[in-house]
Amino acid sequence: MTTTIASDTAARALLNYLYAVLTDGREQFDARNAAERFITWCLPGLPIDADELRFLRRGLHGEGATAEERDADARILTGQAARFAMMCDFIPDVTGAYGAQAEVAFHRSERSLARMYQRVLTHSQVAALTITPEEQAQIDRWQARLYGTRERVDEDTGEKTVEPFDGPELVAYKKYQAGYEAALMAYNAARLADPGFRFNEPIHRNRLMLALDEWKGAGKKGEVETALARLAQATGRDLALWKRDLEARMVTGRQADEVLGEFWTTALVPAGFASKDAGWVKHTFHHELATKHQTGTHTRFGGDLGLKVGKFKLTGGGASSRDTTREISTLTDLSVSFEVAQVPLVRPWFDPVFLESRTWRLGASAVELTQLSDGKAPPQGQLIGYPTAVIFARSVTVDAKEIRDELRTLKTHVEGGGGVSFGPLHLGGKGERTHESNRSSHEAATSGWTSSGLQILGFRCHLLDASPNPLPTIEAWA
Repeated sequence: MTTTIASDTAARALLNYLYAVLTDGREQFDARNAAERFITWCLPGLPIDADELRFLRRGLHGEGATAEERDADARILTGQAARFAMMCDFIPDVTGAYGAQAEVAFHRSERSLARMYQRVLTHSQVAALTITPEEQAQIDRWQARLYGTRERVDEDTGEKTVEPFDGPELVAYKKYQAGYEAALMAYNAARLADPGFRFNEPIHRNRLMLALDEWKGAGKKGEVETALARLAQATGRDLALWKRDLEARMVTGRQADEVLGEFWTTALVPAGFASKDAGWVKHTFHHELATKHQTGTHTRFGGDLGLKVGKFKLTGGGASSRDTTREISTLTDLSVSFEVAQVPLVRPWFDPVFLESRTWRLGASAVELTQLSDGKAPPQGQLIGYPTAVIFARSVTVDAKEIRDELRTLKTHVEGGGGVSFGPLHLGGKGERTHESNRSSHEAATSGWTSSGLQILGFRCHLLDASPNPLPTIEAWA
């Protein structure tokens, strides 16, 4: 049976479907996950070459047979690290009417998470209460389990620098957290798409529980979360030493690129996710799912997630003007397949436990700082949340009768410098907000249009409770 759907309706349904499988996937969300379900989408996705993430595996130490070659490669790696850090250095924006549909605002200094966090540390006051040697030893013990510093020696100059890093337990925690979230995505995808899910549910649930057990075991979920909780509890006595440590981590976490300037180290765990199959979940989106997810009430703040997602469109390039936009208005017998992975972000210089602690306040010097977050829905403030993971997609294929009819046009358009997108998916050519080198590979075939490259669909974000929210019992401040 032939089925036809409006292109913009299908794009909206696709985004609603993605939001359901990436969060807890239900009409009525688990209240415990409320602060974790906000997604900042890139509409459409941002293509990124996997080699652009080589710095994740290599660090900033250049490769080469000579000092000149190593230095040149180190500059390339530093540029990669700077571009990635700046792309992730933003504060989510929930001021729009459609909440989780908000697009990323890149390179806006006033929305920089790192600079806002730095200002908070500079202009905050912490509880000035005395602590016992036993309490200080407890703070040191929990910090040592979670964080650390290491000395880096330049191979050519011998110069020594100290840089912060997440400790092995915290790295393992985030790695197996990513595995569990991938299993949760697979469970949600099957529940939403498989008509026989009720028969196979025990199998899917067992896989999900196995991933949870691995997170609890090898990822030390309980121990790490206990360490974070006890650190927050212990530092509730006196934050002065902890704050000085956080300020030092901001200094040691700062790097500089000769073109882009200073940035703060930002990485992903696991570093080699792009070249592996683990953590990637395959999805198939078809007409039945498009019909089911045409309306989406999944955002915490109301509204339809996909209201402004857009149709299947061709932008710029081609034989005509670069400023032209062409759209395919209907799609017949639609089928979309792709793989998705959520990869946790690592920022050794950033400690959100401080922001949510109730033992600090803004001081008199904070003339340009006000409430970071009021903790409401939607929250208002200058730092209402922060990105916690990057949502990647790859191996995207979109098939429909109209697309097969337009394959020659699509190929000519992309080869002429244009881009192709469908809702949240980038399908080839130049990205709308990327430089010329960020172009994803593509292929036209009788089975539709395929884009095999890596792209960023968006960012999973954590929303803060009210902050600052100092305890009224605190009388002395430092």
